[in-house]
Amino acid sequence: MPKYKRSSARLKDSKKEVLLGPVKKSKRPSARSKGSTETKRNGVTNSRTSMKKIYQQMSNFPRLGKSKWYLNDALKHLVNAEPRFKHLIETCGVTDELQKRLKGGNQVDSSNAFHSLCRTIIYQQLAGKAAATIFERVHKDCLGLRDNELIKPSHILKGRWEERNVDGRTKQFLNNVRCGLSKGKRTYIQSLAHHFDDPSKLKGVKLEQLSDAELRKRLTDIKGLGPWSVDMFMMFRLKRPDILATKDLAIRKGVARFYGKNEKAFSKDSKEIRSAVEQLTSHWRPYRSLGSFYMYVLMNIIDTGNE
Repeated sequence: MPKYKRSSARLKDSKKEVLLGPVKKSKRPSARSKGSTETKRNGVTNSRTSMKKIYQQMSNFPRLGKSKWYLNDALKHLVNAEPRFKHLIETCGVTDELQKRLKGGNQVDSSNAFHSLCRTIIYQQLAGKAAATIFERVHKDCLGLRDNELIKPSHILKGRWEERNVDGRTKQFLNNVRCGLSKGKRTYIQSLAHHFDDPSKLKGVKLEQLSDAELRKRLTDIKGLGPWSVDMFMMFRLKRPDILATKDLAIRKGVARFYGKNEKAFSKDSKEIRSAVEQLTSHWRPYRSLGSFYMYVLMNIIDTGNE
């Protein structure tokens, strides 16, 4: 007998239904999870603190980013916009790691953005300790800078770059010192320096005054800075309040777990999945950055965003 195929339109509709609906109801905590008990579920410790107490604890938390947004404003919005956040936030609170991440690092603006983005590129796809060693080597040994001195475009553009053969392999040297960078990362950092030295691109531009969309467009035009790296820079370094990094695996899987979706399906980095994440979290605006931090908490990600 002949086999009949379903129409592509119906297939798309059925896929969309799997991704977006229906959303499973959030489970209420059991009686045993109330008070001071500490059982674990999905990587989150069930020791609950009321939102009222959390607001009190965070009342003096430093204002964040160039827009000086309040953590409590973001917490209240998420809880009011999405009831699931009440259970999650009361269960895990504002963790020490989350507070460290929100407070951590120097405030990035136009004066130190180039330095920070150099760090972003060097840290890409490397473990934290290895990346820190290479960054220090470039900063201190190759460029001769002190701890409090910033890397500037002129340091990269005027530096003496060479390729040398070491034990049969080509290695990158900067100012006669082996820097530890791959040829690709050397190219990316040089491209970054050219953009920040070009008045038609980023030289003299006040990055903190650009909208999220405009800043994302300008930075992703630079070779070596993709959407994920730029979103991490905007969320962790610029501390912008409404960044949703849909290319981040932990955030996509966190959203899936949060809304009772198929985590395996949401692990796929596709336009369709990213769109589903955007739709499911649209009511988190204008504080999707904090919502994203809580997806890391939900997925038990201890540390991220180190570039």
